[in-house]
Amino acid sequence: MLSRHYGAVARRTAATAAASARPVTEMTSRLPSGLTVSSVDLHGATSQLLIAYRSGTRYEPDNTPGITHVIRNNVGRDNERFYGLTLVWNSALQGANVSALITREIFAVRMGIYRDNVGIALPILGHLAVNAYKPWEVEEARETFEYDFCRRESARDELHRAAFRNGPLGKGVQAEKPSSISWQAIQRFAENHQLTEEAIVVGVNVDHDTLVNIAGSELPIKAGKSPIVSTASKYFGGDSRRQSGYPKTFVAVGGEGSSLADIKSVAAQAIAVEILLHVAQKVYPHARSVNYNYSDAGLVGVEFEAPNNSISSVSRSIFTAVKNAKADGEATKIGKAKALLKIMSAGESGAAVALDTATQILATGNNVSLAEFVEAVRNTSDNDVAKALSKASSKLSVGVHGSPQLVPYLDEL
Repeated sequence: MLSRHYGAVARRTAATAAASARPVTEMTSRLPSGLTVSSVDLHGATSQLLIAYRSGTRYEPDNTPGITHVIRNNVGRDNERFYGLTLVWNSALQGANVSALITREIFAVRMGIYRDNVGIALPILGHLAVNAYKPWEVEEARETFEYDFCRRESARDELHRAAFRNGPLGKGVQAEKPSSISWQAIQRFAENHQLTEEAIVVGVNVDHDTLVNIAGSELPIKAGKSPIVSTASKYFGGDSRRQSGYPKTFVAVGGEGSSLADIKSVAAQAIAVEILLHVAQKVYPHARSVNYNYSDAGLVGVEFEAPNNSISSVSRSIFTAVKNAKADGEATKIGKAKALLKIMSAGESGAAVALDTATQILATGNNVSLAEFVEAVRNTSDNDVAKALSKASSKLSVGVHGSPQLVPYLDEL
């Protein structure tokens, strides 16, 4: 029994090693309609499909904050050709996992599927990504928002408001008043953004020609380019706080990071955030990293929560640690090793690769491969990391959700 089990493990290990030895292939095409199609083959048996639009929260009109959240929560409902139940049922018949997400850069619908079923699944995903936003369905979807609210995400939203104030990146990813957003406004937003020149189809572990053929002939995305362009966000720094009656307070603290256009600085930021996390966890082991890169700016820091009777002392200790973080030789070496581990681990996740590919191409027009980014991190010097830390700590931002009167202000340190 033992020898037979060992033989099975050995065969699986050999098969995995053979698959991992094959080079990762990446291809990107632009169709005549303006739709971008990108594939990454990690040689896995399961595929990740993703359709994304350049329509994250930064593109929201100032008078309808939260509209992208409403759009996300309407995924799975009727479009112009099919009932939502039909689309969801057929996704289930293919054994697919479907989800939708929003960031400040993109809105995306994604699907995990057995590789052999891609030809059937991708057209279904295409229809899920194009909604009719019928008035009664928009109204029904409002009932889901109370389950979406996350206090930790609220603190991150406050961090962005403090950092970028009234700029596009200062808009939150959680809708605060979804009932005030009309179905007409939602339809107008979709008509302006859910267009071929604002979209990308990404397939991980999918044959590129198959992806191109289906994207070019079977997806119902309307041709066109959005007339709306997001302005650049300037980093300011400061405090933004939200009161709530909860026994814990959630805090996010960070400083200026780098845009996706500067890969060398993004690599330095990936190491710097590990150093910030290390010094924060020395004083409070429950701290977590905060690391954002956008088309025009970035944020880097840590987040944490604590009971209200201890949040003051915890906040003061972490703020001080982040402010005084240094990039000495050993700290950079450890930070680089931790950054590389996280990057390579994410590179093994088809969902993470698909999302990263879509974000990079829609935000910058280019895609830096995993191998290229790993090399950039490896080549990052101590001086590069020191500059990233100095940039981040020179003018911090703080976001708070809970009991803000218990959290010290930055100018009190």
